[in-house]
Amino acid sequence: MQRKVLIIVENLPVPFDTRVWQEATTLAENGYLVSVICPKGKGYDADYEYLNGVHVHRHDLPPEGNGALGYAREYFCALREELRLASLYSGARLYSEISQLRKKITEDIIVRKLIYAKYLEKPFPIDNQ
Repeated sequence: MQRKVLIIVENLPVPFDTRVWQEATTLAENGYLVSVICPKGKGYDADYEYLNGVHVHRHDLPPEGNGALGYAREYFCALREELRLASLYSGARLYSEISQLRKKITEDIIVRKLIYAKYLEKPFPIDNQ
């Protein structure tokens, strides 16, 4: 059975984020079925692309928040979109099983780890670089 990896990128679109892109393509070259969820960005505005053996799913960026309320709105909008796209992987629509779930994040590690692990019921290794 082919091993599957889902990488969720918080801040930059792929393949613009070259570190994540190199990791994703290396995994694909070594037989993994790799999918990436990331935000859209300038020049990377397609909802879905299949590039170099990697499935790339992008979501709209929420409006940038100012102050605590704006930050909370931005945070939960991004989280909602990530969960919406990630939920596609737990059903039959795309893949029946995720072997590994990776999350590239800069903050809020514990909260998001608990939310994703509970929601997707999958192991959740963290790569906080």
